[in-house]
Amino acid sequence: MHAITSAPDGDAAPSGAPSPSDRAIAVARILRTATACGWRTSLTRPRGNQAGEADGAPNMMLAHGGAGRVWLVRLRGGAGALTENEQRWGETLIRAGIVWRVVTIPGDVEQLLVDLADAVKPT
Repeated sequence: MHAITSAPDGDAAPSGAPSPSDRAIAVARILRTATACGWRTSLTRPRGNQAGEADGAPNMMLAHGGAGRVWLVRLRGGAGALTENEQRWGETLIRAGIVWRVVTIPGDVEQLLVDLADAVKPT
């Protein structure tokens, strides 16, 4: 899980943001791996700049009924501190007992793929 740190709010793209094709490839890999491991998936595709409460919200939901797991994931391009709205969403979801993950593309994708498989392995 990503640490929650304070960060300024802003609309600028994070430095080192992946190209749209790199992001699409990463998202496809996540969805393919999740589906292969029995997760149900939902992806909210961005429609330009989101405003208000939606800004910073998780844009992927992963649920596995057999393992009793639900993860809400915020996909981000490039590294950098969380925006103020991402931080607020994370804090709210964690307080509500939800597993909230921030996945930076491309840096955190491999770990998420491993975690998707590990989370549903029989104990």
